This record gives sequence, structure tokens and C-alpha cells, in this order.
Amino acid sequence: MRPIDFHLHFAPDDRPRKYDGARVIQDYARVGARGVVYKSHQLPTSVGAAILDSSQDAVRVAGGVALNSGVGGLNPAAVEAAARSGGRVVWLPTQDAESILAESARDGADGLRARVWPILELCAQYDLVLCSGHLPPAATVDVFELAERLGVARRVVTHPDHNEVGMTVEVQSQLARQGAFLERVVPRSRNTALDLAGMVAQMRAVGIERNVLGSDLGQPDSVDPAAGFVQFIDDLSSAGISDEDLATAGERNAAALLGWDGDA
Repeated sequence: MRPIDFHLHFAPDDRPRKYDGARVIQDYARVGARGVVYKSHQLPTSVGAAILDSSQDAVRVAGGVALNSGVGGLNPAAVEAAARSGGRVVWLPTQDAESILAESARDGADGLRARVWPILELCAQYDLVLCSGHLPPAATVDVFELAERLGVARRVVTHPDHNEVGMTVEVQSQLARQGAFLERVVPRSRNTALDLAGMVAQMRAVGIERNVLGSDLGQPDSVDPAAGFVQFIDDLSSAGISDEDLATAGERNAAALLGWDGDA
């Protein structure tokens, strides 16, 4: 297996990060990774990812846009710009989810649906990966049901066990049955009360084949992201997940979501 880190932070960004893109490529190539997804909460990463991806052939790099205040929130123009510049991933609001949801609620009970509708149409048009960001579970269910109806085939629940999301395994299973993938990242006590054993239990409950792996590392005080991601995979193996299942969750699912199936 050549794993794909579906959730990685690095510079340039709007805040300090442990490494820049050149160092990330070097480190992930060294550990035999196939690719990474470059995420920023406030800056589009589609252009930076495209430059990194085309400048070397060791590690694939995908980017996109997170719909926070830095790009105008739930802004269809930001989505289309990201897609037209090679972006593959759209994250619904993360750090600004609470304020954006409150703003949408002022438009009435269907305010969020009205605001995301044109964004979902663009995701379908450009066949983008839609990630739930830090939306609460009920909002994710609502938006993903609408997304499926509008033809968004690629849907991922962002770290469902994290404190700011707090999605039950029952809701995770519901979304998995409806075609979504569940993103699992390195469990850290500041982000989640779930330990590795609990994460493995959730992965099994929704079906290993419905999971995708990332690190969510890159903060200045984090461990080395490439080493941390590899250790995460090793820990999952030690917890009893088979090599075949790890290959599915750690590489095949992300490759299919990102449209990298043909470049293995």
C-alpha cells in the first residue's frame, strides 16, 4: 500500500505550520506515500496544490477550498474558482461553522439549504469531493441528503468523532449507507475523547470499506506529519485491521474520491 493522507495542513497558510510544501513532499516521498490533500481553513489550496503536484512525480497533491470567512463563507464563486484552478475538494465551513450557521438561520428554517444549493450544484457539475467540515450532525445529514439528490457523488464526513462534530456511530452508519465516507484522523486528546480502540470500533461499525484515512497534522506543535501518519496506520494494523482493509481505507478510497485511480 502507498497511503494517501486525506487531511494535511502545511504552509503557506494563514497561520504557522510545521513544514512547507517542499518539506512535506520530501517527507511523504520518503515514507512511500502516494499523495496528500492540502487543507487550509481560510485560504484556497487549489493553486498551491496544482503547482506542487505538477512540479514533481513522487507524491500526488490535491487541494480545494474550505468555505470559511477567508473566502466569503458559503460562496459559490470561491467553489467555482477552486474547481477551475484544479481543486478537487470542497470543505463546508470548519472554524467558522457556528457563525455561518447562525447567519443562515436568520434566513429561516431552510436558510442553510438555500445557501448551499448553488454550491452543491457546482460540486456536481465539476464532480468535486464534498466534505462536511465542522457542521453539526443534523446539518450534515440534511446537506448530504440534498447533495445526493443534486448529483454530488463524492461525499466525506470530516473527522466525525472530533469534539466540534460529535457525530454518533448511528448517524455515521446512516450516512455510510447513503454513500458517504467517514474520515478518520490521528486521535489526539485535545480534539476527541475517542481513543484508537474506540475509533476502530466505529470503523468496523460503519464498515471498513466506508472509511478514509488522514492525519490532520501539521500544527507547529504536532509530531512530524509523515511519521505520524505512518504510525497511525501501523497502530490501526496493531489494533487488528487487516492489510487488505488498510489498503482500502488508506489508499483505494481516497484515490477513487480524488480521481487518482489511473495513476497508481
